[in-house]
Amino acid sequence: MRWSRIRLKIGSFSNLPLSPDLLNRVQSSFPSIRTPTHAQSELITRVSNGYDVLLKADTGDGKSLGLLLSLLSQASRTRADEKSSSRSRRVTFDPLAMSTSFASVNEDDRQSILGLIMVPTYELLRQYTFWSESLYPQTYSSYVGALYRSPNLSTSDQVLTLRSTIPKVLVCTPNGLADALAHDPSLFNIQAKRNIVQDLSCIALDEVDALLPSPSTRRSTRSFKKSPKKKKDVLYPLIDALMGGRDRKIQFIATSASLNAPLRGHLKVEKRWAGPATSYINADTSDKGTRVRHCCVVVNNRGEIRNIRTNDSEIGGSKELQLRRNEVSKFLGEANEDENLFESVAAAFAIWSAHNDNNGSAVLIVPSNASIKRLEDFFGELGLNARQLVNLSKDDDQDEGLQENVGDDDKGTLYITHEHAVRGLHMPSLELVMIAGPTKDVTKYSHISGRVGRFGQSGSPQVVTFVRETVTDDKINGEEEKAMQHTFNRAKITPEPWNTVVE
Repeated sequence: MRWSRIRLKIGSFSNLPLSPDLLNRVQSSFPSIRTPTHAQSELITRVSNGYDVLLKADTGDGKSLGLLLSLLSQASRTRADEKSSSRSRRVTFDPLAMSTSFASVNEDDRQSILGLIMVPTYELLRQYTFWSESLYPQTYSSYVGALYRSPNLSTSDQVLTLRSTIPKVLVCTPNGLADALAHDPSLFNIQAKRNIVQDLSCIALDEVDALLPSPSTRRSTRSFKKSPKKKKDVLYPLIDALMGGRDRKIQFIATSASLNAPLRGHLKVEKRWAGPATSYINADTSDKGTRVRHCCVVVNNRGEIRNIRTNDSEIGGSKELQLRRNEVSKFLGEANEDENLFESVAAAFAIWSAHNDNNGSAVLIVPSNASIKRLEDFFGELGLNARQLVNLSKDDDQDEGLQENVGDDDKGTLYITHEHAVRGLHMPSLELVMIAGPTKDVTKYSHISGRVGRFGQSGSPQVVTFVRETVTDDKINGEEEKAMQHTFNRAKITPEPWNTVVE
């Protein structure tokens, strides 16, 4: 399989095959995004030309937003346009023709979704709906719909909403789509009279390696046959059913920053979701105008904090941080290892906020088994405003961290999210990522650290990992520090001292 290495001269969004209406909405809704990235330019262009696309691009290159814009523009085609181009899978985009067809489509008369995007987490789904609400404040449900497993919104209610207002693009999680199919089998059955996929023309898997995980990076498809049974049982039959039984092939798109060779072969050779005319894109990293600083600090059981050891650094501490840390300890009393770590996180965040004049946002990444509710309460006892970044149990208007600018009420807020839920999230005002505990997997670290230094962001982005140094049988246990040193070495990253907090 050959990749096309992109070295385009990046212009503006107006040079891309986007409808004039959508182009105006992008410019007004996302003022921080001035030019498309390499990945966005190539993805939008090739999707508009009808190719199957497998896209690999660095975190922060705007793959998800580019995918949404691609499908919203592609969804503008009328049935007449589709019939006239049925002789060939390649479709030549005509911006002038698109401007009229886009405006003439009656959103209330749509009988079928035209594009489907599958995402691994609710958090990433919420990112898509947030963008959609920004683009279409009054009528976004006519353009982008959602299916997901929710404690507050039943599957039956979601299906009723979907039938009453059929969107152009449906964004869903595998479990959400499976629940809807079980509730109403006719919904996605092309043979049923009341199906909503009759005109479905494109299926996209965003963060595809999270949907189809594999621990191996070797050139072999064998590892995919050992992927978690639960995910395969849910996802594979859904995609096979949606793509099968049609006169024409469904356009297929898959994107990820870690789209490796085994996964490409699995999608094209074994599953045959990607067809012979597949366009492989390995996008060059776009210049985002910022340099990300990677740091790691070590916390001992006395609450003392220092920078990670490097070959050319000495162990140093922070008097200011130690004073704040002592105040926290006096307030809470004796702490266990986890409390000790999060007390240091709270003290460090307070210092960073003061140095930063409460400008910019910060997010704390915690292990997937951590209770965010307990952490919110814990930080609240310390007088720190901390809240979950995307909360499934609350209304959608709680997701302030995804907004373009930091509101006055959100300044000094520490957002919290799980490490598995961080993929694809875009926080325009984010400047600090703090990670609780070592990240031993290089791919996982790249996805976490990729929340900063992204397209449309500014400021001085930093990624800081907090690790513990414990004493066992009078011996210092530095396993977590060694684990992060190993991760940095494999990622070819030289950690810098966190001088903002640690002297």
